[in-house]
Amino acid sequence: MKLDIVNASIAENSSQEAEGLLFQRLSYNQLYIDSGYEIVEFRFKKNNILCLSLVAGVKNKALKSPFSAPFGGFIEHVSPLSISDYIAAVELLKSYLVCNKILESYITLPPDCYGAPLIAKQVFALQAAGYEVKHSDLNYSLDLRKNSFDDGLKKIARRCLKKSKSHKLDFSLCEDAERVVMAYDVIQKNRIQRGNPLKLSLENLLAVKRLSAVDFFIVNYQGQAIASAVVYKIAERFGQVIYWGNDIEFNSLNSIHFLAENLFNYYKPCLDTLDIGPSSLEGVANIGLCRFKESLGCDVTLKLNLSLNNQRTEERS
Repeated sequence: MKLDIVNASIAENSSQEAEGLLFQRLSYNQLYIDSGYEIVEFRFKKNNILCLSLVAGVKNKALKSPFSAPFGGFIEHVSPLSISDYIAAVELLKSYLVCNKILESYITLPPDCYGAPLIAKQVFALQAAGYEVKHSDLNYSLDLRKNSFDDGLKKIARRCLKKSKSHKLDFSLCEDAERVVMAYDVIQKNRIQRGNPLKLSLENLLAVKRLSAVDFFIVNYQGQAIASAVVYKIAERFGQVIYWGNDIEFNSLNSIHFLAENLFNYYKPCLDTLDIGPSSLEGVANIGLCRFKESLGCDVTLKLNLSLNNQRTEERS
């Protein structure tokens, strides 16, 4: 196994850029080239064939994958790869850290809904090299291969969905700039109402459209936008709800339940999984949010954050 290091500020996109999940790709991470991190792509080759890659940001003697995304981790460019290939790649990464006096490394892997066997190999290889689980988060997703949205609904969610339909709500894809802004404004209002930060600007979201599909949706009540969602296409059969929310002044209309069902039906013909996102932060669960997503029939999987402290590792050895 051989390791090539590519600086993202001067790199052209890889010819195999379509491989892997959106957040793991060099092109996505290049959107954040001015974030204060040195962005590098590690390309692991076997017999001169690209097998694995990993994009990370380096800052203040720490390496992070991701540095500005929900998750990072390795892209597999050749399949199948053995566990020994992963172990060799992680050992090369560790050697890079030592040689460049990088003291800490953090890698957040995708949740298991994106492919448990692939993620299991990464976890094993990283732990074999001394990485430890820093924390795990609960991640929720909808399996779109179910016959219908109703299949997984709990009783309380079924009642809320029925109630939402009695209000004659309207769901639609935003197909012009004005409605895209309207959808974003609903999300922004929801975050202000709840006192939560909104990390991505509308410009950030639209920049991703150059790389992959980004869909905006609105739920209207009597001509007024009361709920919306933003969804990225993460890979061929995967989508992720980046943002969704409602104007809490209309909570009694249960528009989020209506939105969830319509997102399920919209993506069912073209995707297998719709990632709804985490309901915990750095290992601390939002119990109410977990309960809500479980009531919708979401599956729960773990998203692991692993860390390596080179100083502590050397002291133990």
